Amino acid sequence: MAMRANQLVSTHGKYLLALPRLACVSVLAATVGVFFNLMVLIAEVLLKTQGCIHNE
Repeated sequence: MAMRANQLVSTHGKYLLALPRLACVSVLAATVGVFFNLMVLIAEVLLKTQGCIHNE
């Protein structure tokens, strides 16, 4: 019986330990997404100012 309880604790413990890591990964992904969007925006602005893109 004690073995079973220990097994349950260890399984849930793994999930609890993974939660902060998951949060960190999602924050990192969001940051990367924002930076990517900013870079695309800057690239578009630069191209437009250089006259490479002509909007009719």
